[in-house]
Amino acid sequence: MLDVFSVFVCLVQSFIHLCILFTFSLSITFHFNVRLSELEEQMEETKSQWIKSESSKETFHLEVGSVCLVQSTDNQWYRCTVTAQCHIDLWEVFMLDYGDCEQVSRERLRPMPRYLAHLPCQAIHCRLAYVEPIETSWSPTARDILCDIAYYLNETKKKLFIKVIDSSMTGSAINYAVDLYSTNYKDTSLCEELVWRRQAVCTGQDLEPLFASPDEQSVESFVDILDNVPYFCARLYLGQGDVGLQSLELENILSYRHPGWDSSIEESCVIANLVKCIGYISNVDAHGKVVSSLTACCRDSEILCEMALEENLEFHLIYCLEQVSQPDIQCQTAEALASLVTVSRFLEHILQTGLLIETLLHFFERCSNKTVDTKIIKLLSQAATLIIETAPADRYSFWIG
Repeated sequence: MLDVFSVFVCLVQSFIHLCILFTFSLSITFHFNVRLSELEEQMEETKSQWIKSESSKETFHLEVGSVCLVQSTDNQWYRCTVTAQCHIDLWEVFMLDYGDCEQVSRERLRPMPRYLAHLPCQAIHCRLAYVEPIETSWSPTARDILCDIAYYLNETKKKLFIKVIDSSMTGSAINYAVDLYSTNYKDTSLCEELVWRRQAVCTGQDLEPLFASPDEQSVESFVDILDNVPYFCARLYLGQGDVGLQSLELENILSYRHPGWDSSIEESCVIANLVKCIGYISNVDAHGKVVSSLTACCRDSEILCEMALEENLEFHLIYCLEQVSQPDIQCQTAEALASLVTVSRFLEHILQTGLLIETLLHFFERCSNKTVDTKIIKLLSQAATLIIETAPADRYSFWIG
């Protein structure tokens, strides 16, 4: 598990539950729930009294940088600062305690009383430490990756943990450089994930690469055909060479079922490399071949299935299912699950941990609110049916219907 961090932000020394709002620039706003509930109690009565008073209706000068109260789309009043004038009577505001932005007309703005202005802002602008975008700005893909990691499939926010790495002053505002962690299924650094998904470069700390660039000359020295598997995995991940041809060759290598085939694979590092690829190969077709090849190995040999589980296969499958921005990856994972739940060792494992089953529950909750590919629904329903039939009585009976 992660070491306990000492986080000092606004005199708060604790782990902080974060609500994250992503923009295309990957600026990040942290909403500190630790103190916000207390602040809301203090502000609610004073705000309502102020809005009803004549003082709040007085004409006041409005410009970019003005701090005032805004009536949001939920008809509640919030503290904000004006960030831009979009049109003659349309202003963009930033919510000082929640971190989101809205465009509102002037009639929805009121001057802020001084006693409300003295309360500390709860939304604090930060940037990710250690990493920078590969190009001049962050890509939409990078934003999607962080959103996929920060939310469960049912769109509830995960608890993320923050470590403040550095801080600097811009005028009177403090800007924080932070590292973010998710600990839901395993300890995951969001900065590291951006590097591993090849959407960021490391600038301030040595992050362990997912795969090193393979040595081309070492191929000639391979004695066993299985020695090619780690080589192909690395090249598929890095996008080197003809990805389609290499993924097909990898699939062919892993399809051989000669006597003792699984013992040969067990003695190599094949399974570890295959599992490590899952969720990280950007070419969808190549990723699908790796997933299907690994699934076939696990289905045909419980020894190899056990090895894959020891290499955190369950986490990688969850990671793929939560890639809402990659429906093709989700579909490949659903196909794999529909097959893997027929393997007794795999089924026993997921019933014991409950992590993958929890993810399936989140998926079915999502289906009630979002449009989801019918094929994915059918495949995961098939997997859920087998789980229900195998699980102890009443454990997952609430899925039925």
